[in-house]
Amino acid sequence: MRLDFDHAQILHDDLDSAAAAAVRLGFRPTPPGLHGQGLGTANVTVVMPDRATYFEVLAVTAPTERNAAKRAALAARGAHLFGAAFKADARAAAVRLARLDMAEGPAFEFAREVDLPDGAAEARFAVAQLRDGTLPGLYAFVCQHFTPGRVWHPDCLDHPNGARAVAGLWGVTPDAAATASACARLFGNATQRSAEGVVIDSGAVRLRYLTPEAWAARFGEVVTAPPPTPQLRALEIAVTSAARLEDRLAGAGVTWQAAGRRRLVTEVQGFGTMLLFAVPRSDREPPLPAVPGNVMPRRRARPGRPTGSNAR
Repeated sequence: MRLDFDHAQILHDDLDSAAAAAVRLGFRPTPPGLHGQGLGTANVTVVMPDRATYFEVLAVTAPTERNAAKRAALAARGAHLFGAAFKADARAAAVRLARLDMAEGPAFEFAREVDLPDGAAEARFAVAQLRDGTLPGLYAFVCQHFTPGRVWHPDCLDHPNGARAVAGLWGVTPDAAATASACARLFGNATQRSAEGVVIDSGAVRLRYLTPEAWAARFGEVVTAPPPTPQLRALEIAVTSAARLEDRLAGAGVTWQAAGRRRLVTEVQGFGTMLLFAVPRSDREPPLPAVPGNVMPRRRARPGRPTGSNAR
């Protein structure tokens, strides 16, 4: 069974604060939606113009048996990047997960109300959940869309920061070999070891778990106390233009730094996770000098390359 990425899930305890932070970052979130079927949760979503990926910020609204793992995770880590959903037939996936001894019960259907330009409607789904702890550090489930046109709101696809697709999820693992072995049970050959840790190909999106040393080398953030189990730490978003992204972040007073071809936002109060913005190949060079609101090291000039205010 092929498992392509569908959406990422940021777990939060304050949906309004998270939505406001998303707006500050240049996203256009959907109105909040309340989940039925005893889930006891609500969300706001940020749907991408590719009409294939999105991320949601999810909060618990009432304690139920079905959100016990989420409440425990919030108590342990606070707001954070929590999990991912994958596209497939939910009932078929539940059967396969049961054979692998990874299923959290049978597939089930639920709905949430969405505000559309022509009035309120229901977005309907079927879900097959993995048993908590099956994939260490990743809350995972299969999500089947019955009404995709009600999820990818036409009026919410154009983001001021130029976001066009979810590109990846990044995490840290204390044991790359064990993480690769656990993930390979579900993802098979799509799970590969790398020099930095573990890479999982899920359609157009990659999930990466780096060793603490590789994380520090790539992002300049030292993991002083490696987590006992893998942890997701950063959500990667592909954007249409570096200039458009940088202008938006600078206008909102959001600091960032260069991390290779990506722009790294380590913290925006209320959002809940680190963000990486992947810029197009032609836009990968950060501007020199740094503009107000940006935090990045000044690079050595290349031969023949101007270093004044007009350099790109």
